[in-house]
Amino acid sequence: MSPLIKRLPRDFVHNLGKYLGLFFLLTITISMVSSFLTGASSIQKLIAQNRAISNLEDFYITTQFKIPQDVITKIQNQGSNCKVYENFYTDVQFTAPGAHKQTTARLFKKRTDFNKVSYVEGRAPQQDTEIALSRTYCNNNNLQIGDKVSLDGHTFTITGFVSLPDYQVLEKKNTDLLFDGVTFTLAQVTNEAYNQLAKMSVYRYSVVLDDKTMSLSDRVTYERDVAQLLTNNQVSLIEVIDKEDNNAYSYADKDLVGDKKGWIVAGAILLVVVSFVFVVLTKATILSESAAIGTLLASGYRKRELIAHYMVLPTLTGLLAAAVGNGICYSGFAEFMASNYYRSYDIVSFTPIFSIEIFVFMSVIPVLLLMSVNFIGIAASLKATPLEFLRQETRHHTRRSKLVFPDRWKFLRRFRARVLARNAPQFLILFLGIVFSNILLLMCLCIVPLVEEYAAQMTKMVPAQHIYTLKAPLEIDVTPAQADAASALSMLHKYEHPEDELSAARYYNLLMRASALESDPYTAAGHPTNMYSNAAKTIEKSEKFAVTTLEIPRAISGKGEEVSVYGIDLNSNYWKYDVSGGKIVIGRGLAQKCGLVRGEQYTFTDRYTSDTYVIAPDVIAGSQTDMNVYMSRATWCEIFGKPANYFNGYASNKPLLLDETYLVAQTTPDQMASAGEQMSLSMGGVLSMLMWVAIPVSVLLIFLLTKTSIEQSARSISYMKVFGYTEKEIRSLYLHPITLAVLVSEVLSIPVIIALVNELMRQMMADYAGNFPLNYRPELLAQVLAIGIATYVVAACIHMWNIHKVSLAEALKVYE
Repeated sequence: MSPLIKRLPRDFVHNLGKYLGLFFLLTITISMVSSFLTGASSIQKLIAQNRAISNLEDFYITTQFKIPQDVITKIQNQGSNCKVYENFYTDVQFTAPGAHKQTTARLFKKRTDFNKVSYVEGRAPQQDTEIALSRTYCNNNNLQIGDKVSLDGHTFTITGFVSLPDYQVLEKKNTDLLFDGVTFTLAQVTNEAYNQLAKMSVYRYSVVLDDKTMSLSDRVTYERDVAQLLTNNQVSLIEVIDKEDNNAYSYADKDLVGDKKGWIVAGAILLVVVSFVFVVLTKATILSESAAIGTLLASGYRKRELIAHYMVLPTLTGLLAAAVGNGICYSGFAEFMASNYYRSYDIVSFTPIFSIEIFVFMSVIPVLLLMSVNFIGIAASLKATPLEFLRQETRHHTRRSKLVFPDRWKFLRRFRARVLARNAPQFLILFLGIVFSNILLLMCLCIVPLVEEYAAQMTKMVPAQHIYTLKAPLEIDVTPAQADAASALSMLHKYEHPEDELSAARYYNLLMRASALESDPYTAAGHPTNMYSNAAKTIEKSEKFAVTTLEIPRAISGKGEEVSVYGIDLNSNYWKYDVSGGKIVIGRGLAQKCGLVRGEQYTFTDRYTSDTYVIAPDVIAGSQTDMNVYMSRATWCEIFGKPANYFNGYASNKPLLLDETYLVAQTTPDQMASAGEQMSLSMGGVLSMLMWVAIPVSVLLIFLLTKTSIEQSARSISYMKVFGYTEKEIRSLYLHPITLAVLVSEVLSIPVIIALVNELMRQMMADYAGNFPLNYRPELLAQVLAIGIATYVVAACIHMWNIHKVSLAEALKVYE
């Protein structure tokens, strides 16, 4: 056994603080980042696996009435073959002990061939008095398996918590801005129980394509062909929704992608910080061990033996930290991190799935970095001669050691100045360390305010109290006679066979009233007529607009950013943009997110048809969260090939009475505020967990850096003790310069970290929809300074004890 091995325990005890700090730094970094990435990655894989075995729909069709079997056969033989399944549902009132009183339960029959459900807990209903409910709803309302609930007066027993692959979030309508896990739940009952409860079903059909490789544009073309086939066969079609447009299906996927990107950026920053710490500690190790290294070299040990010796403890520390970090990750912390998603989304039970990419990124690379930095640092330092090591003269002397300070300065002042000058490289390293530390702190502290500010701006982005988006240009400026005719036509459409289901008199009356629309000018223009009358003043104050959705690549990630392109009136009362003379205005947020400038041409794409449109912005205006494009309605209709009088929306500060048949969505400032709050809870909750990494890493970083400064001055401190200086005086000589360096570094780091955090946050938020403007409030910067200074105060108290432990014998050692 080599005698060097016997030195390892002594070296470990002597440098216990350094190795413990290194161990905790690596363990916290590896365990936190690995746990989140493993949790998010596992959820993505579990969702993908569940979809692969559930025979998930590619799109769904909703009709006014049941589709005849012969028409279903035609759909299944249309182009690329497909299978059409009945996926009827009904919404019923739901009550349960302790649950919200105004709850709606959406009942489905048992699914066996498509959109197959998973049971998070419990089992499927087997009796007509049993029911399975959404896990998210039950968790939010404290319901357990075995509890009794009531649906329309019928009592059911909960037998399981169910997860539907086509409902990742509990959303009543696809156009809803919010998902609702408190007053809305999905439910599965036996077919007999469904038939008993379903007074009126919604006729939805799930379509599963044989060709799973079909692109989105081809799939949309196929869906349009199906819609045309239904229309040609007199089927009253309500909607056709592709799976990519089904928010209940895709919401969690989009959220996970953005969150993972944020943590990957944070993980990369932490790796840079860890590498920096490795460099500093390696250099400090060589300086503190210089006498021992000189003795060993003089005794005949080869440099490669010393390199191997001084790499043992750091490498073992790194390996142990990686093992402990991964142990924490897979023993439950990954599941804890993933639990944030399970509070919002209805997804299958969590099981951590090992990812080789995450293991390499957050375990292998940190250990290799540690070994590489140590090897390079030690090998480079061993170029000095044994005599230089014995004299502790491995550091290069510079003019700083020959600086002459004014005689009028008192001794203590000159001494502190010399400490500052002599340790300038160490203080520069300290400054860089504080920059890294404060970057982490500021990034984490600004995340929640960032999301909250974005949520607040979302409310201001709604230009009117009510924004209505329509399926067709529904005219609201109608006479009572026109409204009556439209009402009669709407009533006829509610019946599959009105001539048989209505009395002859009733049928004839509705038919005669509806026939008035044949000569109506709105009908001639292809515009449906509203069945409700609105006040003349309300109509006068309302404003038509046209809108469509396109995509443009983001500047950083290259992924498509969804953009609403508005055609608005000149001198609009709601949108305060100058769009006269064919001007095109783009929102400031869109310009920042996608790197757009005035006068340049950019290609926007319709993701459903693959049609492209070249748009050159003339003006950049609006807030930093405005992601829209604005132009006059005439310009809009010209670009998109619509009639000059086309529109598909209304803006109004007063509520409008509109035929629900033609209404796609209604947006209000209150809805946007609630959506912003929901987003804040979702994104802020996940990203704010980075604070759990940032603060301890910052504390350890400053502690380790200031600790090395004190240790490198151990010999000088012992001299001062020999000369009779008290510990209080010695602290003033050494701690005061360090304290000054820390305070100055904290202040000087602010502009540096703001510039760096701006870029890092752009990278972190690149895969989130929308633009998130950074606004560094004074209180945030004050918090960064306070945390940094408080951390140093704790470290200084520890260093005072270290100064107390420096012995007088250090000064009496002979280095000649």
